[in-house]
Amino acid sequence: MKENWKKIAVSIPIGALFLWLAFKNVDVDEVLKSFENISYGWIPGFIFVSVLSYLVRAERWILLLGEERAKAHRSTFNAGVFFGYLMNYIIPRLGEVSRCMYVSKKDSIPLLTLIGTVVLERVIDTLMLLMMVIILFVYVITDEHTIISLFGKENAEILLGMGSYESVGLIVGIIVAGIFFMWLGMKILKVVANREDFFGKMAQKISGLLDVFIKGLTNIRKVHNWPYFIILTAILWLCYTLMVLIPISMFDLGAQYGIGFADSAIIMVLSAIGVALPSPGAIGTYHWFVKQTLYVLYNVPEIIGLAYAFVTHSSMLLLILVAAPIGIGLNSFILRKRDR
Repeated sequence: MKENWKKIAVSIPIGALFLWLAFKNVDVDEVLKSFENISYGWIPGFIFVSVLSYLVRAERWILLLGEERAKAHRSTFNAGVFFGYLMNYIIPRLGEVSRCMYVSKKDSIPLLTLIGTVVLERVIDTLMLLMMVIILFVYVITDEHTIISLFGKENAEILLGMGSYESVGLIVGIIVAGIFFMWLGMKILKVVANREDFFGKMAQKISGLLDVFIKGLTNIRKVHNWPYFIILTAILWLCYTLMVLIPISMFDLGAQYGIGFADSAIIMVLSAIGVALPSPGAIGTYHWFVKQTLYVLYNVPEIIGLAYAFVTHSSMLLLILVAAPIGIGLNSFILRKRDR
C-alpha cells in the first residue's frame, strides 16, 4: 500500500507538470470551439479498433503461458486486460499487477507465472517501440532543431547522444552486468537454501518464488505458434496506428496538413513515449507529446493539437470505464455457466 501511495505522490506532479506545459499559453475556449468541427461518424470505427487492440493483447498474452495455457479461459484474459487498463488510470503500472491478480484468482494460474509473462510481454513491446524510435530518429527526424523543439534542449541532447558508440556500449554493458549479477544472486541463493537454519528456509521460499517468476519470463521459448504470435503483434501495432489515424480523419487533419498512415505511425511512436511516463492514465504527458508532435512536425496549431489529444485520451478513458465492467460481468457469467 505504501508503494502505491509513493507512485501516486510521484506520478501526480509529473502529470500536472505536463498538463500545465500542454495548456500553457493556450486559450481553453478556443480548444473547446475546435470540437465543433469534429466528424463524429468515425467514432464507431475508433471504438472497434480500440476494443480489437485489447482483445489482441489478451490473445497474445495467452500464447505466452506455456503449459499453463490449458487453464486459460479467453474471457478471463479479455476481462483481465480491460481491468488492468482501468487500474492504470488510478495508479501508473498498477494495471500490470492487477490484471495478473484477476486472472490468477479466476483461472487458478500461479500469480508469479502471470507476472513473469507480463514482464516478458512488456520487454517485447519496449524493444519494438525502441526499434521504431531508433528508425524514426535515424531515418525520419534527423534535424537537430526539430528534435530540440519536440523534447526540449536537455532531453534532445540525451536522445542525440544515445546513438554514439559510447552510449550503445554503456547500455550493452549495463544489460550484461545486470544479467551477470542476477545469475550470481541466484547461485548464492541456492547455496544458502541448502542450509538448515532460518536463512536456509527463507532462501528456499525466495528461490521457489523466483523459479515460478522466471518460468513465466522464459515462456517465450514455449510459444507453440510463432507465426500467430508475430501476426498478433503486427495487428496490435496496426491497431495503435489506426487509433491515431481515425481521429486524424475526425478532425480532417489529413486533408489540411497532409497527415497519412505513415505520419500516424510517427505520431503513435512519439505519443507512446508520453504514455510510458509515470503519470496517472498518461494524463498531461500524452497531451503534451501529441500537441508538440502535431505542431512541430506537421504545423498543426497547438489549439487543434490539444483538442485532438483531449478527445482521443477522453475517448479511451470512457471506453475503458464502459468496457471493463462489461468484460468482467461477461467473464463472471461465462465462468458460472462453465462451473455448473
